[in-house]
Amino acid sequence: MLPEPRTPHPPDPLRSAKILLVDDEPLILVILCGFLESTAAHISEASSAEEALKACDRDQFDLVITDRFMPGLDGIELSRTLKQRDPAPRVILISGMNGKLETEPERGPDAFLPKPFSRDELLRTIREVLGGARQG
Repeated sequence: MLPEPRTPHPPDPLRSAKILLVDDEPLILVILCGFLESTAAHISEASSAEEALKACDRDQFDLVITDRFMPGLDGIELSRTLKQRDPAPRVILISGMNGKLETEPERGPDAFLPKPFSRDELLRTIREVLGGARQG
């Protein structure tokens, strides 16, 4: 009897993704990089929304993970600005504020992830967003 053919697993979208991490707290950037370094293909960092916009002028990213509250432009404003420029990059908004943020994928973040979150929660949210599923 022949073994049943294996169905190939779909490729992990993280393996080829270009991800930009945006947070004004250096420790959060270190933690996020630690969560992603063995999984994601390309990771860049920005310490402000303004720095993130400059990075997006120089390079194309598949995903931007940004803090909600930062000096200057906040994460929602960053998300809306990015979506106006190019709707392709996905945006995950992270925040330590309690409650749930309604997302507007056409104009704002594609998903919201409340802090604190685990590595598994982050990776699951990234895979959902990069795979096309939207959170609200």
